[in-house]
Amino acid sequence: MTLQYQDVQDQTKVVGSQDVTGKVGSPIEWNKDKDGYIKLNVPEHYVLDGAVSLPGGFNSARQNYPVPVKHAINPNDYTNIPGASHKVNETVIISKPANGGTETSTTQTSIDLY
Repeated sequence: MTLQYQDVQDQTKVVGSQDVTGKVGSPIEWNKDKDGYIKLNVPEHYVLDGAVSLPGGFNSARQNYPVPVKHAINPNDYTNIPGASHKVNETVIISKPANGGTETSTTQTSIDLY
């Protein structure tokens, strides 16, 4: 069986896979971590999309099984989250009387807000 890690934002996109071997009709003996949780090879920069139901046995000789994943969010990096950051540009033009005319100075500032 092949677990196909599918991006929930683009379900046609398989971002990784994991082969699980065994005999048709037999139960799957999942590798587990020290706490008893099934160890999955979730692709880098992805996490499982909520609770995932995995098959208990092999139904056919060649079987693909979709596993929904989503982009992992680093709480210290908002640059990849749509709508989480805004760039503000400010231009200040100052005009003041000087020597019988006007003197103008311009300053520009750009700020990234998260």
